[in-house]
Amino acid sequence: MKSFRPYQLATILIASIVIVGFWPSYYGLVFSGNLDVAPLVHIHNAVFMGWIVLLFLQATLVSIGRTSTHRKTGVFGIILGTTLLVVGVMVVLKRVAIGIADGHVEKALPFMLIPLTDLLLFTGFFVTAVIFRTKPSTHKRLMILATVALLGAPISRMGFLGEPQSPALFMLVWFSPILLPLIVDVVQKRKTPWVYVTGLLILVLSGVRIPISHSEAWLSVARLITGSA
Repeated sequence: MKSFRPYQLATILIASIVIVGFWPSYYGLVFSGNLDVAPLVHIHNAVFMGWIVLLFLQATLVSIGRTSTHRKTGVFGIILGTTLLVVGVMVVLKRVAIGIADGHVEKALPFMLIPLTDLLLFTGFFVTAVIFRTKPSTHKRLMILATVALLGAPISRMGFLGEPQSPALFMLVWFSPILLPLIVDVVQKRKTPWVYVTGLLILVLSGVRIPISHSEAWLSVARLITGSA
């Protein structure tokens, strides 16, 4: 088990989920040359995949004992994470604006809450991870949680999971990058990290946003934000 690298494998699993989920609507079209999207979408994808690559690199540096390089690279990680948040919000607002312009207000406004709260979850875990950067065991788990918080979009596009998707199956795929290192922690250290338990609870409770997204309270806020009142 000493050669087993759960955090590197968790990052590879995250990348796989992103690629598989977005293959029909993005990556497959990129390779076929049939993709026609705004440059902002390409920037967002590049930043997100850059984040995942950096996550893998950071886990690898720690596993080979290059902790000093890991810390130095962490400064770039803070910049990249902040950029991911900003670009993510821009992409969401752009997509909502297009939906409204196309006459799909009734779909665009409820949709808006989901990715925005994904980004809010990412921000919460990410900022907490930065705060706990001097505590490696907590820091690395929070970074995984932050990234997993953004996986709802690619998973929701996995048509092979069924239509409509089973909530249980959705959560199994969603939480798989967390469950992998969690199981290793339980087996190797005989303890359950509080960070994962708390993080999983927060992610499960975030499901309340689905009914909230169709509430009049949220729709009023969304109309105010988008100017579609």
